[in-house]
Amino acid sequence: MSATDYRGYVERFLELEAAGTSLPQGAPADPPARPAARPDAPCALLFSPHPDDECIAGAWPLRLRLECGWRVHNVSLTLGRHEARRPARARELDEACRVLGFETEVLLEHGFHEISRAARAADAGAWDAMAARAAGIVRERAPRAIFVPHEWDGHPTHEGAALLVADALVQLGEGFDGWVVETEYWSTLRRPNVMVEATPSLAGHLLAALVCHVGEIRRNPYHLAFPAWLRDGARRGAERVGGFGSAAGSVRLAEVYARRRWTGGRAQPAPDGRLILAGDDPSAPLPETT
Repeated sequence: MSATDYRGYVERFLELEAAGTSLPQGAPADPPARPAARPDAPCALLFSPHPDDECIAGAWPLRLRLECGWRVHNVSLTLGRHEARRPARARELDEACRVLGFETEVLLEHGFHEISRAARAADAGAWDAMAARAAGIVRERAPRAIFVPHEWDGHPTHEGAALLVADALVQLGEGFDGWVVETEYWSTLRRPNVMVEATPSLAGHLLAALVCHVGEIRRNPYHLAFPAWLRDGARRGAERVGGFGSAAGSVRLAEVYARRRWTGGRAQPAPDGRLILAGDDPSAPLPETT
């Protein structure tokens, strides 16, 4: 096989991505089917730094929603830095969450304006007030699991979201006994311990929601790279979670996460790695903590 053959493989890969530009954007006319959430079902709470993060990190929450009937409640901490875009981003968020079957809200009318490590250091009083508001959401929703970016995710607002939620849980003290699940996007997790397989159907469902964020994907068509992101998640997860030297197996698409039990106002030691394959119960690694 010559270098030309490999170049052809790369060119076909890019051609497939380019073909994605012809796919429709915005809320789909025929959204994917989803079962109704049980009124007494456990709750997964997502703290999303921006509208669209609920889709990008959504493989595990969506499986909990579709396969276990969990309620998934998304909290968008901000509506982005551009004030003129915020009303449109709020509408896009509602459309995306309707596709996913997630409940959603924005903290404050237009979201917090700045959530970052620098903001935390600059004004402790304002920060504590924001953390108290986040703590109130946790208290109200009583989630079994909270999803939030990890502290070193490479984007100031993502990292700020991690710090804000951690401070909110410290404020709650004994008021929260559950699981905190760290997500990734701009920078990968240091110690992932869960890999969640995404079937093509699930990946397509996430993508159908992601393209609702029309303004963002017109600025940067990152939705076209989303299947490659999931493909890389399977590559990394097979060995980062399954153990270095493990066979990749049949998993082609996946997302990785890091879960830890949180109780008494502090995180507990991380449990061993867990692979959640298609057909596995996605709630099994998040047992009740009573």
